[in-house]
Amino acid sequence: IFQTVPEGIAYAAFNGQVISVNNSLERILGIPREQIVGKNFMDVVKDLLPANNIEDVIPSPARLVQENEIQPFEVEYKDKVLEVSVTVNKVSGRLTGVIRDITERRRAEDALWQSSQMLQLVMDNIPAAVFWKDRNGVYLGCNQLSAINSGLSSPREIVGLTDFDLPWKDTHAESY
Repeated sequence: IFQTVPEGIAYAAFNGQVISVNNSLERILGIPREQIVGKNFMDVVKDLLPANNIEDVIPSPARLVQENEIQPFEVEYKDKVLEVSVTVNKVSGRLTGVIRDITERRRAEDALWQSSQMLQLVMDNIPAAVFWKDRNGVYLGCNQLSAINSGLSSPREIVGLTDFDLPWKDTHAESY
């Protein structure tokens, strides 16, 4: 299993010396295992990543052992975005690093964000009030004109409200 999973995996001793890596780590990093195994992982990291603030991004082995686990973090490597998570196994006496190439996911998230920004720009500039609700009549969003017409200063304020929460609750809420 170690050699067949798509995530890159590296095992290191508590002193930081890399014990073994799988095939996926070689593929993700684009370097042979011989350039990783036997080295201190901080030295490997310094060879791979830009020098600015490496200690702020990559936790030291001592900090890892003390904290048992570090929240996953992202690093940019060449033209990739990698998600790194590290755990400590005090029974086996080793650190386990898992590296995922999340470049495509990050690109998709960025494209989705840009698309939603474009849609919001269009919605805020058309000369009509636009809103959308769920099946229970709860507002999920609106454009700026609809927010203003509802007595709100921002479209975000309408999320989670119903017509019974808005100025027309006594006169038109049942109609909407």
